[in-house]
Amino acid sequence: MSAIDNRDVYIWGSGPLGQGVLVSLQRSGVMPVGFIDGRQSEVGRTAYGMKVFSADETVKNPGAFIVIANIEVRAAAEATCRKHGRTNPESYLTYLQISRPEAAIDVAGMCTIRCPSCPRGNMDSLLPEGCMSFETYVKVLDKLKGDVPHLINVDLSTWGEPLCNPAIASIIDYTEKWVPCTVSTNLLQAEMVEPVVTANPTRLNITVNGYEQTYEKNMKGASWDCLLKNLLLLKKCLDRRRGETLVRILAFSFEGDVVAARKMAALMKEWDLPLTFATSYLNPYENYAGYCGSGTISTTAREEIARSAWDVDDFLRRAAEDRDGPCLCQRIFPIINWDTSVALCHTYYGPVIAESYLDISWRDLLAVRHRTPQCIACQDKGLHRLDIDVLQRKAAKVTEVQSLAYTLATSEEKMNG
Repeated sequence: MSAIDNRDVYIWGSGPLGQGVLVSLQRSGVMPVGFIDGRQSEVGRTAYGMKVFSADETVKNPGAFIVIANIEVRAAAEATCRKHGRTNPESYLTYLQISRPEAAIDVAGMCTIRCPSCPRGNMDSLLPEGCMSFETYVKVLDKLKGDVPHLINVDLSTWGEPLCNPAIASIIDYTEKWVPCTVSTNLLQAEMVEPVVTANPTRLNITVNGYEQTYEKNMKGASWDCLLKNLLLLKKCLDRRRGETLVRILAFSFEGDVVAARKMAALMKEWDLPLTFATSYLNPYENYAGYCGSGTISTTAREEIARSAWDVDDFLRRAAEDRDGPCLCQRIFPIINWDTSVALCHTYYGPVIAESYLDISWRDLLAVRHRTPQCIACQDKGLHRLDIDVLQRKAAKVTEVQSLAYTLATSEEKMNG
């Protein structure tokens, strides 16, 4: 951060990525002045308690230091900076140069449904089920504070449904006192909607795979009618509480789901709920490792691969060709299960690399992770580079569903990254 010196720091992008950069800078002792935005309509509003300034005017200010934190406009923002004589790292940085460590704590190692794209729906051997008590969670988070002092976010789930934990509201409240947290849920537990909204997590993601019949097929055991009722309940709670939670309805679409995606977009627009399209993956990555190697995968997993919205064979090949690149997953660690055991990676269901996070030092935990055979095998196959958005940006190629997503996405969703 020496390049920043005592200059006024501005963050270009006030979406989730910008918020993560903000937390990282603050934990490093850098206090940004505010955000900047290229759209005049956004100038003057506030984000995370800070004012949004004009990007055009700020970039021209020689006393300002810019940190670009927006994936969609990164290239254009860098070009603008260079146009005005700015150089990296002397007068601007990008989010790629900012440390943004995250952690995941699966506070509920259970789920009420069995999605075919999730290990609970496509794997036979599952870890023990249960919920982390609030008392245990406090101990885990308190240790995290010392192990990863620059932590910018805690995701309160990996493969479980966090609303299954009766202490979820208390967990959110305790977490937010120190670090932002993300709650990712299928929103099927109506009785937990208001407590979660009241606890005011930084981010609340609601997973919706499909529309009506395709939803109930993609999220086996879920009810479309129940989802609609709970979405309306969520809307009422949000309007009443008027908290600062960033809510996103995450639609993960599969091949042939374009019609369903259009219907979902129309419904969310009618209800004034923010919809974001995301690329669907077959989870966990044990399935891809088996598919491209000598292992075996379940029939369900193979069926999911067949209906992916992207060419699995093509992208596995691209990932393998990109194997020398850094691991895209290591930024998110540790991955702590409900019983405090530690998993290798958030893209894999296993293995457990430590019996208890509370009983192992941070140095020893990192050493175990780096020498785990599964980690080495993953990198040998290039699966650590299997990020569809990253690979597509390099190849300038998009799928039909992604093309639809870009078309339906609002300007604000794009610009905010």
